[in-house]
Amino acid sequence: MSTVTFAAAALQARVRSGRAASGVTRALPADETSRSTRRIALASMIGTTIEYYDYLIFGTAAALVFGQVFFPQLGGATGALAALASLAVAFIFRPIGSVLFGHIGDRLGRKSTLIITLLLMGLSTVAVGLLPSAATIGVAAPILLVLLRAFQGLAVGGEWAGAALFAAESAPAHRRGRFGAFPQLGTTVAFVLASLTFLVIYSIVGRADDRCRSIEAVSRGTSSC
Repeated sequence: MSTVTFAAAALQARVRSGRAASGVTRALPADETSRSTRRIALASMIGTTIEYYDYLIFGTAAALVFGQVFFPQLGGATGALAALASLAVAFIFRPIGSVLFGHIGDRLGRKSTLIITLLLMGLSTVAVGLLPSAATIGVAAPILLVLLRAFQGLAVGGEWAGAALFAAESAPAHRRGRFGAFPQLGTTVAFVLASLTFLVIYSIVGRADDRCRSIEAVSRGTSSC
């Protein structure tokens, strides 16, 4: 009986010491305010902002101008639908990018994988901006547009999943949810920046176009604009 009592007392002492030790660990400022952890969370948010900014400006451009530039032979409404279909291609490749770059991240590390996805997204976006229209290279233009959009889908799928993992894995055990939310904040910032970009472009180009139309209407001739 004394042996059972002694074992129970030892177990209670071990539980109490474990609780005390866990309390000391949570009180350590190094775990609470780690500078490297904050940097990783901020970097993951910035990376996601860059990725989704490129991702979202494609969508806005597809709704506004891609139908006229890359699908002019289909007409107004059908060309707009074809442009939006090219936007949807990325949603097919996003889960593939998550699996692919998740595997690469396990092999090369999250940081290297994030750099790869950022480069892939940036180069794809630049290539879309430099892509000739259908009037210049014919049917190759929409094919290349869809291919580049597929690369964007791979990049954003790999980046977002990798950034969330990178932020959560680097955070303290009791604050992983908070630090894992930083990549999601980047998508909101990117949406605002992408909308502001086209607002500025329209305020400059749109007003100039309206001015040209007004001059043409007044002169009843052909405007040089």
